[in-house]
Amino acid sequence: MQSITTQEAPATVDSKQTVSPYRCSVKVSACYKVKDKLSIAFLVEGSDTVATKGFRDAVDAIARVADDAPAGSLLALIQFADRVVTECPLTSDRSRFLDAVQSMRRLDTGSTHIRDALHEGIRCLAIPEHEDNAKIVVIFTDGRPSDGQEPESAVDHAKSQGVKVYALAIGKHSSCEQATARMSTDNRAHSLEDLVSCIRQSQELIEPLVDIAFLPFRVEMLRQDEAMPFRPRIRNLSDRPIPANVRLEIVRDQYFANGVFALREVFPEVDVREVDV
Repeated sequence: MQSITTQEAPATVDSKQTVSPYRCSVKVSACYKVKDKLSIAFLVEGSDTVATKGFRDAVDAIARVADDAPAGSLLALIQFADRVVTECPLTSDRSRFLDAVQSMRRLDTGSTHIRDALHEGIRCLAIPEHEDNAKIVVIFTDGRPSDGQEPESAVDHAKSQGVKVYALAIGKHSSCEQATARMSTDNRAHSLEDLVSCIRQSQELIEPLVDIAFLPFRVEMLRQDEAMPFRPRIRNLSDRPIPANVRLEIVRDQYFANGVFALREVFPEVDVREVDV
């Protein structure tokens, strides 16, 4: 059980560098226990058959899906073309993962080893201490392997290991979607919205766990020097406990942005979701 406790800033800050503190109360609509954590490997094709815009669209999609993944998810990033490159090994550090996504540069080489990339994605998820996680491979590709190795055997291997594979086409031609469909464990080409929904449904939610109506906070905005943006220091004004590994649904209001940021900073293992009244 993870208690709501005071969180202090990591360094002493001069009073001239603060903004007047204020109170912020976030309304909680539901709190669910999450049964399964997620391990997700993102694979993106970087061969020269993929247009620059298509590659950047895939990068943006990965960032969106990763940002929407439940708190505590393990994420990995792999790029492939004539070779397979691990851009970020499996990690729970979302900031590190997103930095790797944004700094990734296309390999821009002439062949595409899709089967090897799928096998590497499956392999990187096989970590004994996380064997109970729901495992997902997401592959962005134009669906045209050029090494003579068809991807179906890797998809069959994924099924045997309990790994779900979701394929998204880079390119708008119907041939791309048809080619990528055979790389998914459900034999479908997926849209971005479909993928987000699939990932959300990959976790089992147990109805509701904690009866909380409001979580009050005291917020100070701090900065250490003129070059640094303000950051909040959060003092929780509630003694209600929040267990680790839950999904907390917060009602959107005028203080919502600060409230949800406070929860994510104080409780990184809590999956905070935005809901409207």
